[in-house]
Amino acid sequence: MADRLAARASLATPSTSGTQSAVAAQLEVAARYGVRFASYESDGRMQVCYEGEAFRRVLAMASSPEQRARAALALTRLECADPALRPTERAQLDQWRAEVLERVEVNTLPGFVKNRMLMRRASVWSGLAYQFARANSVRPELVEGPSRTATQSAAERALTDLASVSRAELPDEDQAAYNDAAMRVNASRWAAVPVAMNTGTSTSANTTSTKAPHIVTTAGQPGETCVQLIDGQNRAANPLAQRCTYGLVWAQSASANREGNALALAVQPMQTWRELWLFRKVGNEWTISVLPPASTTPDTGYAEFAGWVPGGKQMLIAREARGEGKYQRSFALANIDTLNAERQSSDPASLGAFQRWQDPAWKRNSVSVR
Repeated sequence: MADRLAARASLATPSTSGTQSAVAAQLEVAARYGVRFASYESDGRMQVCYEGEAFRRVLAMASSPEQRARAALALTRLECADPALRPTERAQLDQWRAEVLERVEVNTLPGFVKNRMLMRRASVWSGLAYQFARANSVRPELVEGPSRTATQSAAERALTDLASVSRAELPDEDQAAYNDAAMRVNASRWAAVPVAMNTGTSTSANTTSTKAPHIVTTAGQPGETCVQLIDGQNRAANPLAQRCTYGLVWAQSASANREGNALALAVQPMQTWRELWLFRKVGNEWTISVLPPASTTPDTGYAEFAGWVPGGKQMLIAREARGEGKYQRSFALANIDTLNAERQSSDPASLGAFQRWQDPAWKRNSVSVR
């Protein structure tokens, strides 16, 4: 009842003043009986969450797998994390969430409940993959705790749990949660790909010669990573292009086209938001463009390279995002000079360019096609 009351309070809007007054009175009565709630502002509205004492008791006592699953899902709601948490506190919260979810045996659950558990696990583990990688990227020699192996393991676990979701047993009401879990997992999926993390040694994944344009990463200000584009003639002291970021640079994602006039790179500024950086040659100069998942306030999503089109003028891009109450997913044939879509569809199968030129590694590893 407390959980349902919190949900009603979160859905109340200023236009429903009568409902707001009734819910506020009910929350006050519940508080007099010792039922506690927490309130957070999210996307311009108030998110009210039940503190969860009753659910914790369910996990501590003899209970059925379905009862434990219901309790674990209620205790690990992603929207009920305090936005003001510091990175270390958020990592501790997600580790606790992962432990709570692990205490439920999913194989004996009804199909739709099992799916919800798997989606929640995938979302939590993808967040841990980002947090582990972020901690190691700042000052690896000073970080205590998870190693890079833990980073890869967390990302692999997220991918495995998402792949275990049975689409045949996914009701319509859970489709949005499934899409959100997929976006979270895809945002951090590069953590599952091993990479040599030594400063200044990461190169383009499809570059076979150090004479071709490739990237190196160096430390900038505290917590900052600088990406430099170099080639055989222009080394780190005189890079072709450079940009610094406080986001997480997935150096293993770097991919250059065969014409040598463009290079794509995945950069993740937030736990659930991954951007596409495009280095491109214009005349004798190199420029850097950033493509976000969507032109909305950052929430959940990714923009990623999906393949190069021969000729050095076009590329394939996949984007999916949820923000400001909108959900959108698209696959596009884009001009590398403007990053504008020349052709676009919600289904890559309807675009001939995707059938001919999609990158095999992207098709194999991305969860954008599902």
